[in-house]
Amino acid sequence: KRIRSARSILMTGAITSVESARAAVAFARSQNAFLDFSPNGSVIDTIGALSSSGGYTTTLAEAREIAGSFLVVGNDELTRAFPRLMHSLSLSETATDARTVILLGEFSDHSLGVWTAKFPNTWFVPCDLEKIPQALSQWSILVSSPNSSEAKSIFDSLRCDYLTVVWSPGNLHSIPRDFWIEQLNQWILRNNETRRVVGLPLVSQDAVFAQACTWLTAFPGRIQFEANQARYLPTDDYRLWLDRYQEDEQSLVITIHESWSDPDPRLVRGLESFRGTWIPMDSSERYQNRFHLPISIPGSHRTATMIRADQVVMARLDAFHKPDRGFRTPREWLEALSG
Repeated sequence: KRIRSARSILMTGAITSVESARAAVAFARSQNAFLDFSPNGSVIDTIGALSSSGGYTTTLAEAREIAGSFLVVGNDELTRAFPRLMHSLSLSETATDARTVILLGEFSDHSLGVWTAKFPNTWFVPCDLEKIPQALSQWSILVSSPNSSEAKSIFDSLRCDYLTVVWSPGNLHSIPRDFWIEQLNQWILRNNETRRVVGLPLVSQDAVFAQACTWLTAFPGRIQFEANQARYLPTDDYRLWLDRYQEDEQSLVITIHESWSDPDPRLVRGLESFRGTWIPMDSSERYQNRFHLPISIPGSHRTATMIRADQVVMARLDAFHKPDRGFRTPREWLEALSG
């Protein structure tokens, strides 16, 4: 009843399975809803920057097999977000890898130690995260003593025949993300004139929804459906919608959170003062809300189809436990709500 009478509907949160993404798009299309399943905007910004500036990118499998050296750009958050990254890039699961790794950015001794354990020939070049694209354009400022043997090793590694630049938009919280990505990709493009330089962007599970949504609508997200047609609004996000409909009691928000972690705190803060109806779907019991719809976690409570980190194949993950009684999948809830 609330859905049928809603003046405007927002769907947001974190979706990690393909079937939930399909169900969310189908529901939004039928209800003329607005979709934004990239609350932090990292996936949308990456897609926008790559679309405007272009870029050479590779897969994890290709980088592992062919790369001569790795330039890992970022900070400790990248190491925490992708703890198995160094093992995924190595040619051997058990032995060390002789190739060179250059850590460029704001990495701690702990991160350096983790990388060195797998890649003994690892160099650390400290650099302010925001200034990395400019620093790459002026290699001489990357090291304090350009004539040292350490500097020569770094320069030689950067000039190898196949350099893979590893980075993640999820690290770029407090800087102009789209401009930073454009600058980095322009550097990669310029250096492809005489050799092979490629980017390996590591995206979060938000990419599952972005990819599935692109297959279904030709757009990665931030879509307003009107009369069964999808309108792409890349500069809009859930916050603009909430500002517009904050006081509208006839508006409706559906959040889907397919994760063990807590939802994005910015999203929760925005909904605390929301005057309309909020229907959260997740596995927790944190909401004392009669509209809360409990769901099972994909791949843990139930079988799910997800996109692997290297974005090469889709993986079907079998559940470890049978679904709890009363818990439904987001697809089942959305189909029931569609009535």
